[in-house]
Parts: sequence; structure tokens; C-alpha cells
Amino acid sequence: MSESTNQSDLIRLRTTEVEVTIDPTYGADITSIVTREGRKEILFQSPWQDAADFAIRNPGNRLYYDSQSDWLQKYRGGWQVLCPVAGGGFGEPDSQTLFHGEASRVPWQVQHVEPHEVRLLLDLTTQPLRISKTIEALGSRVTVRDSVLNQGLRAVSFDFAHHVALGGDLLDEDCTLTTGATRFVKDPASSAAPDREEAMSLTALEAEFGYIPGPPAKAFEFGWFGEFSSRWAEVKTASGALSVRLEWNDSMPFAWLWKELGASPDWPWFGQARVLGIEPSNTPTSGPNRGVRTSLEPGESVDFEISLQVRS
Repeated sequence: MSESTNQSDLIRLRTTEVEVTIDPTYGADITSIVTREGRKEILFQSPWQDAADFAIRNPGNRLYYDSQSDWLQKYRGGWQVLCPVAGGGFGEPDSQTLFHGEASRVPWQVQHVEPHEVRLLLDLTTQPLRISKTIEALGSRVTVRDSVLNQGLRAVSFDFAHHVALGGDLLDEDCTLTTGATRFVKDPASSAAPDREEAMSLTALEAEFGYIPGPPAKAFEFGWFGEFSSRWAEVKTASGALSVRLEWNDSMPFAWLWKELGASPDWPWFGQARVLGIEPSNTPTSGPNRGVRTSLEPGESVDFEISLQVRS
């Protein structure tokens, strides 16, 4: 964690196997998950982490005025929840399209803290939604449960995604990636055919994504997994010394894949980032089916659950 962080703001959940650091003052970010034995970090830490933390604590230090660039200036890495917008939104005249959504940018109320659990609450102002969050650490597993309630007078549609960015010691060597998905779609907005979804079969998917090269190899990919036989993904180092397994519930039928392994020479990465994002979501990244979202009637709620287990 950066030295400029006010350490008294942070919440740390500790088990015999992992230490989880949470910042409730900005997005309820999970900024770090470290193994207690060997102190192995499994989340990505952005190259400008200290500057990002300074920008969060000093809002006047703003370098950019568009929504996406401002979010990236304050991006420390780690694990965020994206709601009511994931990505850049939809652009309807009455929608709030703040990049990656309000929930990842504002302070959350801390309701209760125990040694292995914290409960938080957020009432959005861009949508009439209340998010009740529980983060629990037991053994080697971190579980996040979110309940989203429509407090408004009419139906509300929204994005919801867990922006889990793996990195750190996990990607310091060759890795394998396996998943319960049977389909992968390259992000249309990042391809030469923005109006067409280019899907890959399970066999092609395994050939393309089963191997994650360690440094200094470079690679980039962006898109989403779908059509899961069961909702999980696992990254394991070639040596077998470290692995991370994600599992999530049916409220998030997609999982975005963001692979940035030192391959992008331009801003903001400048070839300096090694990150593997596996991001369960209720919507694909872009393209003709981007309108898939969660809708709630007044007074209705929905639960999202995801767990991350570290083995070392």
C-alpha cells in the first residue's frame, strides 16, 4: 500500500492464511490480498499507485477532466465493485454514464467490523439504489456479498461487475488459466468489426487462454467469457506454488477478461503493467448485446456473491 494512505482509514481482515486490506473511504476497494506465509501479493498494484492514492486524498489534484481518465488517475489496482455503470455506460439521455460508476468512486458507510468480517452500506445518488456489502475472510477464502435494493418509485436497470485485477507475485512466472466457460467473445469495440461478436469455441478458448506467459513476454486481450457450465475461473502458477480460484453466482452470467501483460506502449500503461482482470459481470463488455443488464422493480432486490480462494 502506498505510504501516503491514511492507515487509520483502512480495514484489515486477517486469517491464518491471508490478510485483506479494504479502503472504505474510496469505493470500498479491496486494495490488497496477501498470503500470510511468504507475503505473496495476488492483486495488481498500478504503476502509479502512490500518485493515485494522493489524488484520492486530494481531489483538487486533478490531471484529467473526462470521466475515464479521471478514474484511471485514481486507479490503485486491486478489486472494485462497478455500479450502476461498468465501463462507459450506454449514453441514453437520462442515464448516468460516469465511467465505472459511482460505487467505485465514493466513500461507503462502515456498519460493523469484526476480525474476519466487515459490513458496509452505500446509497447511490446517481440511481435510487442501496448496496449492502459484506466482505468476509475465512481461511484462504475471501467472500464478497452484495445486496442491491431499488429504493425508487419506478423500475431501474443497472450494470454490476466485480473488477478483480490479479497481478503481483501471481504473474511473476508462467501461469495457466482454466474456467467453467464454454465461450469467449472478443470485445467488439476493440476489434475491427465493432458490430459483430467474434466468438471462440471451448477448444479454441483453451488454446488461446490456457497459457499466461511470465515476464518479459507481452500480451493483450479484452472480451468476455460466457455460457458457463459452472461459474468459476482459476489461475495457477506453472510451479504450482500459488493459485487463485474465483467463483460467483448466477446474477453475473458473464466474466470480462482483461489481459494487459506489458503490451500497451501508450497511456496509461506505457508497457509497465502486468495485470489479469477476471471480472464477473451482469453484462458483456460491448457490442449488440451490451444492453443486457439487471432490472429491479420498486422495492425489489438482487444478491451478487463472489469468492476468491488463494492456495500457496
